[in-house]
Amino acid sequence: MRELSQKTTSRAPQTAPSEQHITGSVPKLAVVSHPGAEDQTSATRPDPPVAPVHVIRKMYTWINGNPETPKDVVELPESIAAQLASNRLGLRFIETSKKSIPRLHFLQGTIDKALSGAYNLLSVTCLLAGMQTHFSIINKDLHTSLYNVLKSELAKLSLESPLKLPSLYAMLLTCLLNLNLGYSDSFIDAWLLSGSLILHLMLSLDFPVLQQATASLLYTEDDRHRILTWNAACLQHLKFTIGVGKLSAVRMDLAAHYVEIVKHADGFNELDKEVVAELELFILLYRGIVEEHVSANQLQSNLTQWHITNAKLLNLDDSLELKFALSTFSLLANRWELSQLQKEDINNVRENAVYGQHIESILEHSHHVVRLSRDMIKQKKIIHTFDFLMGAYAHITLVEFSDNLEDIDETFRLMEEVQNLRKDTYVVEPVSIWAMNMMRKRVFDAARPEVDTQTQMLPGLDIWWPPFEALSTRMEYTSTEVSEQYQ
Repeated sequence: MRELSQKTTSRAPQTAPSEQHITGSVPKLAVVSHPGAEDQTSATRPDPPVAPVHVIRKMYTWINGNPETPKDVVELPESIAAQLASNRLGLRFIETSKKSIPRLHFLQGTIDKALSGAYNLLSVTCLLAGMQTHFSIINKDLHTSLYNVLKSELAKLSLESPLKLPSLYAMLLTCLLNLNLGYSDSFIDAWLLSGSLILHLMLSLDFPVLQQATASLLYTEDDRHRILTWNAACLQHLKFTIGVGKLSAVRMDLAAHYVEIVKHADGFNELDKEVVAELELFILLYRGIVEEHVSANQLQSNLTQWHITNAKLLNLDDSLELKFALSTFSLLANRWELSQLQKEDINNVRENAVYGQHIESILEHSHHVVRLSRDMIKQKKIIHTFDFLMGAYAHITLVEFSDNLEDIDETFRLMEEVQNLRKDTYVVEPVSIWAMNMMRKRVFDAARPEVDTQTQMLPGLDIWWPPFEALSTRMEYTSTEVSEQYQ
């Protein structure tokens, strides 16, 4: 004990490391062998952490050894296990879920390992994800039972740290996908869960000195997977942060650092680079419309620069995800800028023209989002929760600005096509159904110009609301009759 005390005392005079070095243990990194690499690594290696709680935990482990790690096993009732074993139903669900998340390729090996043993939280999450695309064989009782297991196990994770990769992956999938049957307006849950995931990842990620050259490091497979999980979690959290209009748990300096690692270090593929490109896009949007650190005019300039940079690296036209993200950015940025203009007095022809241009752009990108939603449904894959909700937001935006539509009938037909495709899925989303019916009424009214009609609109809806707050507020306008029709 005296030796330990001496070691601790000898460290006391040293300068305390910055906050970024006290968040967790440091994974081992292999350094590229070239002249001077060893000196560079030793020169930049962070000092041992001195945060009080961290030091106490280290000493406790030194004295008592590592605590017993809880087994990553979920006990399923025998009746549920029997259903999943029948005709390899469980395996089929899990295999289907893997096909729906190509960007999360780093999960595949861990999912395969879960298949060889007892069910864990990740495999239960994959079961629920796989059920979403097997509409004809969905057993509601089975789904409800598994979903209750998922909620119970996720609640336990809040009391454990650090989490293993399978548990982190399960949290990520739950943020990414709508695993509930049907429609849920609990948008805030994904924001909270993704924020919790960010904090858990900060316990297990290495935050090296930011000035260190990332190209000089070769990351182990586990480290790469943690980095990719971090990037995916940051992207989902920022999306829902923008959606609910709340502040983010993401440290932007760390987000930017790991974006650069994926861009420049070895071992990362094109899908990984696509994710960080989208992450950069939503960081720009967050800084503009939530933090308000970027002016409305600068947002569009930033988007142009992002497009120039990434057009050289990625095939933007072939990525449905990036096209959806770009249309989402433009829709929200234009609505935000229009709201800023509305605060000013519009008293000349030029300003009125600018106002009209923003409305035109809002309508254009709302149509794009709805069309891309249609294309996603046609792929018969699981639609990510954020994209699904942005589709509903685009629907009600078209209703709000329907007086400015050139062809109301064409817009209605597009909405109707989306709802007809959705009939064959498990999803009943009442806000977009309401919007479609409102557009149907506009078409009907336009065909009877001699009748003085007034279309029910959205009283009190400002030009800018956080998207998902607008969806929740407009739930009261949903037609119960139409909802029952799609049940």
